[in-house]
Amino acid sequence: MMTRSCGVRLGGLESLMTLPTGDPRGLGLSPGQTETGDQQSTSANDSDILHGEVVAVVLTWRGRIGLFKRSHAVHSDRGLWHCISGYVDPGCSPVSQAIKEVYQETGLGVSELKQVRIGPALPLPDPRGGSWIVHTFRADTERRRLDLNWEHDDYRWVKPQNVRRFAGRVEWLDQVVSLEI
Repeated sequence: MMTRSCGVRLGGLESLMTLPTGDPRGLGLSPGQTETGDQQSTSANDSDILHGEVVAVVLTWRGRIGLFKRSHAVHSDRGLWHCISGYVDPGCSPVSQAIKEVYQETGLGVSELKQVRIGPALPLPDPRGGSWIVHTFRADTERRRLDLNWEHDDYRWVKPQNVRRFAGRVEWLDQVVSLEI
């Protein structure tokens, strides 16, 4: 049974342990759609404030991890190496948002993902105060070449043990990459 959540055709992917093949363009999106704007708190100094939820997807190809260099057109983490990430849109599940972000940022459709595994939700402190909830995922693809949107200037497939050699990583990237998902 096909279901839709925030514009993503899930095809019964609620558990998302393995993705069935299907039309990669059947997600109801077009590559490069813009991301949701920052979710701001009215009291940035209150440590109990939840700013919002984000997804972080570690994309892998042949045992290598995809690192993505954030462009200067984005609002946060400009010029830093990152995984695939995005804000969880209102009314959207983290699973659906993860699939949506992978498609928007890399052009990879559902049929081009061999497997997607759900990891833990991590609290991430915000240096300005408050915190975020980061829903973690690991997705495997057999496609080496990606179609980046405006959010990234470059990408590299890196052996897991070499991720830390990349200077200019997002502060919490190592924590997400090291998860056994």
